[in-house]
Amino acid sequence: MSLDLSLARPKAKTPILAGRANSLVPILAGAMLIWFALNWDTLVTVWTTGAYIDTDDAMKMVEVRDWMNGQGWFDMVAHRMDAPSGVLMHWSRLFDVPQAAMVKLFALFCSVDTAERLMRIVNAGLWFAAELLAVARVSTLLMGRESAAFAILLTAFSLVAGALFTPGSIDHHNTQAVFLMVLLWMLIEMFDTPRKVFAVCAGMVAAYSLQISIENLPSIAILRRQGRTLRHPNPQLFDQLRAQRRGDAGCYIHTGKLRQTDL
Repeated sequence: MSLDLSLARPKAKTPILAGRANSLVPILAGAMLIWFALNWDTLVTVWTTGAYIDTDDAMKMVEVRDWMNGQGWFDMVAHRMDAPSGVLMHWSRLFDVPQAAMVKLFALFCSVDTAERLMRIVNAGLWFAAELLAVARVSTLLMGRESAAFAILLTAFSLVAGALFTPGSIDHHNTQAVFLMVLLWMLIEMFDTPRKVFAVCAGMVAAYSLQISIENLPSIAILRRQGRTLRHPNPQLFDQLRAQRRGDAGCYIHTGKLRQTDL
């Protein structure tokens, strides 16, 4: 059994935010204001006290600090846990890069402690904005541009989204939600157009997602199975699927998770 992504639907050839009359910018801005309003108390608490949402977020901050203080890229051991042997963590340095970069940037204008708090707030907001953009594009591709506004607002009021994108949340769950939606976006584009760039991007997103954690593995497997079982008269689709595999392999090699002999 496979999901049918090849059903007839409106073709969306315009950018996500194109057009004045039906621009999604006000809807996206409104959704971000909803995010601020619903999470204001938590945002203020994180900013004023430095409190963490849960132990995952606290441990993630420790990992970022250790890397910024000189711990190796491939050294994923939390040395202060279960000393002296330490504990091997399941996260990936790929996720540490943007967070460490934001701390370094904000630290140019404030103390490191304040920079960390600001990063933890901005991080959740940026990922939520990315989720809204991906939801808008997927909705537009599947049901037309008119549906995107409703999809954005439903996401803004979603209890699941509220839990994943809480200000101060820096663990990998919100990132994985965005990656899964972007993967769906790339796969739909891949089936609708002959451009291989979407296939390569789909492979890269899937690979990076699995480098961070394997919680998206069942969903990625289902989406990839759709591509393998789809009966499509256009032979270019199979070239796109091969390009997607190259995107997978390239990202695994880049992150050091795949040995050359595995190819």
